[in-house]
Amino acid sequence: MATTSTLLLVGGLVLLVGTAQAQASLFAPVVTYPAGSGPRSLAVADINNDGKTDVVTANQNGNTVGVLLGNGNGTFQAVATYSTGAASNPYDIAVADVNDDGWPDLLTANYGSNSAGVLLGSGNGTFQAAVSFATGVTNGAPTSIAVTDITGDGKLDLITTNSLGYSISIFAGSGLGSFQVPMSYPVGANAAPLDVSVADLNSDGRPDAVVASAGSNTVTVLLGRGGNGYQSGPYSVGMGASFTPFGVATGDVNGDGRPDVVTANSGNNTVSVLLNQGTGLGAAASFQSAVSPVNIAVADLDLDGRPDLLTANPGDPAIAVLLGNGNGTFQPFVKYLSNTGNQPTSLLVADVNGDGRPDVLTANMGGTVGVLLNATGKPLAVQAALPGATATLHPNPAAAYATLTLGGLPALVAQVQATLLDATGRAVRQYALAARQGSARTEVPTAGLAPGLYLLRLAALDAAGAPAGVLPTQRLSVR
Repeated sequence: MATTSTLLLVGGLVLLVGTAQAQASLFAPVVTYPAGSGPRSLAVADINNDGKTDVVTANQNGNTVGVLLGNGNGTFQAVATYSTGAASNPYDIAVADVNDDGWPDLLTANYGSNSAGVLLGSGNGTFQAAVSFATGVTNGAPTSIAVTDITGDGKLDLITTNSLGYSISIFAGSGLGSFQVPMSYPVGANAAPLDVSVADLNSDGRPDAVVASAGSNTVTVLLGRGGNGYQSGPYSVGMGASFTPFGVATGDVNGDGRPDVVTANSGNNTVSVLLNQGTGLGAAASFQSAVSPVNIAVADLDLDGRPDLLTANPGDPAIAVLLGNGNGTFQPFVKYLSNTGNQPTSLLVADVNGDGRPDVLTANMGGTVGVLLNATGKPLAVQAALPGATATLHPNPAAAYATLTLGGLPALVAQVQATLLDATGRAVRQYALAARQGSARTEVPTAGLAPGLYLLRLAALDAAGAPAGVLPTQRLSVR
């Protein structure tokens, strides 16, 4: 790859400005699918319990959510839409089982109606009528929604960023699909909080809220305090007057085991990296992106074991990829253009065709979902399937644990290695099962995992530790 780059010092921050040329493409050409009017954000889950990844969108202009059922090979069926309410203008969407019935539900941040919306799932790909819960903040205009157990009672709660209310709202869940009157927490005068990510920054076992505040050019952190929401007095890290952070994500980008914070800065076309020091966030180091980055994700796109960054850039329109060096720094960005007329405003990473590689999906304000299948040239290890071998996970979806039961194992199998992968293809947990008389059984704990869809890969070994074949990969839904 031929590159040119320049180091600039802007407001005390190191800015790496670069252009990249002549790099082998990470992705196949984008394929788009109609999703409704003005899809602003998207999420993935197995909506109809067929073992295939589906896509849902928040359609800002259409006052709907769009549901595109997956075919399992990276293609999707025609969209079905469900109303979120008149003039609701949903900006963001999340998927979680909020009524504990085993079916994924849809949650929306409704900018126009100043509310959080809930569409309970039926388990077959359809949803009940939307129910709204007001943010409790005058002119709140929520733009982002996250789902986690904030109160520590085992029930899922909601967080919204209230862009015009300069606050976040916490909706404590009942476990039945309804929510209490929310509590609001200010994030700063004129902060304009636009996006939120949830992670345990201080390693106390409680989810913290990390907010991108575009109006104040800061990242604001609200530390969790267990049964009573968040601690008073959030702390903020300034980023410079022209940054305007629109999007935020968390992930360990330097390999020290702590979640770091990254932002998409629409004001100066950069991404910023704030490394977790254990006692707080360090100063922002910034790297050039494409035009107007508004959303950001962390994933190992090229399968080299190092986290990469990618942004949605409606100003180009394109997505930009910054390959990671593994130490919290990143290479110059490479653009992947979207189809003419589409403006990507949100993106995520998931394996939608079952090849074990992380693919990228975008929500495009032009009315589509874009799918970029991963085309990295690294071949996956190919092993023969074990004939007659079976694997089951129960319960699925799982709240605390799932029991993995294997049967029909050949006599040569002495052990089975189980690897749990998240939607980005990152290994989050590993287990070893001893095989006895052709079977094996273990519990797969899910406590501490973010709600969503995971893959469990199963590889058999003989007594000498040599590969002996593979079992069918299992999909596990964590709620």
